[in-house]
Amino acid sequence: MGVINSPRRTFQGKTDAMYFYGGAVKKEILNKKATIGLNVLNPFSRDLNIKTVNNTATSTQNTDIHYPLRSFGLNFSYNFGKLKFTQKKSIKNDDLKKEEQGGMGGGVQ
Repeated sequence: MGVINSPRRTFQGKTDAMYFYGGAVKKEILNKKATIGLNVLNPFSRDLNIKTVNNTATSTQNTDIHYPLRSFGLNFSYNFGKLKFTQKKSIKNDDLKKEEQGGMGGGVQ
């Protein structure tokens, strides 16, 4: 997985290219009752670096932002059993239907 933004021109300046990348793997274990996974984001660079330059007639502004982005992860999940779903008896609101069939018209008297 990865994201790449190419350099961009803005009305007053430019923003340099930025990119980050990562990946993950997952393996079923214990007779498919559990999974173990590893994931990584930006393993070779600590920060996501975004540089921007804005120019006006009277000034220049340089911005250099560093977002800490590098991460490593390990996850484990275990399935304890099957979830059984049983539908409870539902309430039937058929009293209005009976009134209409009986000729009462459903009006107020």
